Amino acid sequence: MTRDELSPEWREKYDALVNEWSAKLEKLPEPKRKGLNLLLHEAEDSRPRRELEKEYVPRLKALFAEAKKAMKVSGEEGK
Repeated sequence: MTRDELSPEWREKYDALVNEWSAKLEKLPEPKRKGLNLLLHEAEDSRPRRELEKEYVPRLKALFAEAKKAMKVSGEEGK
């Protein structure tokens, strides 16, 4: 399931969650470059980004699971 497949109600919830995550990401300093390459998985200063990912990815997955279940139920009620 993608954002585009969500009902308008669930799309609003998705957008709110992504906006919240983005606002927190914008407050973090940019990771430092090591030479010409940016090695995010090795950069110590990428830890805050990984921590936010650990917080928001499960929330997004749960949102999609709830939306799928709710949209399936509402689709069956219309039959």
